Amino acid sequence: MTNQLDGVLSQLGTGKWNLMHFVALAYCVSLPCYHTLAGPFIAPKVDYECLPGSSDPSVLLAAHVTAEDSCSYFEKDLASGEPQERFCRQWSFDNSTFVSTVTSEFGLVCGREYLRAAYTSIYMLGVLVGAPLNGLLADKYGRRPTITIGSVLYALVALASCWLPSLISVLISRFLLGTLHATILKTGYILEKTQAMLISRRQRPPDTPIPTILLGGRPVPLQTSISILGVEVNSVLTFTDHIRTNARKAAWKLSCVRRVSHLLDSQGITTLYAAQVRSLMEYAPLTWSSCPPSYLSLLDKVQARTQRLIRLKALQDQLLPPLQPLQQRREVAGLCVVYKTHKQHVPHLAALRQPWARPHGHTTRTAATRDHQLIVPFARTETSLRSFLPRYTRMWNRMVQQTQLHSTSSLRTFKSAVNAWIKQP
Repeated sequence: MTNQLDGVLSQLGTGKWNLMHFVALAYCVSLPCYHTLAGPFIAPKVDYECLPGSSDPSVLLAAHVTAEDSCSYFEKDLASGEPQERFCRQWSFDNSTFVSTVTSEFGLVCGREYLRAAYTSIYMLGVLVGAPLNGLLADKYGRRPTITIGSVLYALVALASCWLPSLISVLISRFLLGTLHATILKTGYILEKTQAMLISRRQRPPDTPIPTILLGGRPVPLQTSISILGVEVNSVLTFTDHIRTNARKAAWKLSCVRRVSHLLDSQGITTLYAAQVRSLMEYAPLTWSSCPPSYLSLLDKVQARTQRLIRLKALQDQLLPPLQPLQQRREVAGLCVVYKTHKQHVPHLAALRQPWARPHGHTTRTAATRDHQLIVPFARTETSLRSFLPRYTRMWNRMVQQTQLHSTSSLRTFKSAVNAWIKQP
């Protein structure tokens, strides 16, 4: 996918569109970066020297002897004549590297040096507090308002921290920035809000009233379909709404490709289609491949329009290979999953494992491949027959009967061989 995206960008070029989207996407992320990494630059460890002070202005600075740690000095007592140790209250800082820092402005040295480390750690404390807080705010008010208001508040607090007069106010602003840091960056990763759906085989809703579902004291409305990780399933547990939505989005994206087709050649359109349109139509295909063929044909129509557009941009003597059918790509993907489940024993696919068929009692042509076949799970309806396990278990058994592809040693070899086998009439 990265190589395809690079090809798309090379075809489209760079212009105002790229700059506008780059600035918009980078704005929220760039704000917290400066303050997260500000500790070594705003509150660094700098060299300093003690500036002795005396209760008697007539005593010259030459009469003071500074200690080695520059945190105290010895002053001659006027009454007894003995030297007495006094703590420094003023220092001269080395500003050759950093002109002005929190360390020099508030004297964060000697006994106050721990406050320099607190400048950085209190920001992380704010992140710790803001992490659970942003989830509550996003659930109550939504992710977009939370990110928008959090970004504005972050910018205002960061700007106001430049004129704060005391160290306490600076540390408070650092804590607030840390809290808003989590609100800006973590809110975008929160899952969708709680969804509720009534699953029933009835064509019409029941006559009896459905009790209200409460979550945190707030009612959760019933929906006709819910979206789980980008895949939409309706109340009768079919994915037809998801196919219609994907076909509509893919057609809209293809229309955008057509509008810029005068800037591209046939290869550029193919690359753009593979990266932006076909990737949408192939998201989690083994989940919704049980849809009726009449719905899957909506996706095939989008690809057929793309094929016509590519032919229009082709040169007169240029031979263009046809686009690989979407159904063929789904079948190859399904058989590869079966191969990884039963031959490579991938752990996270163990739930899809089917029992092997029992050895045949007679020596026949079919019995030779019986040991490599799988038991097809029982399916009562047409929709169940088109679902993943029944469909691809039957296809696996047919492949075992006709070929020796199940004996290949690597997934890459198996995938190429299966692709060639499915192409056969």
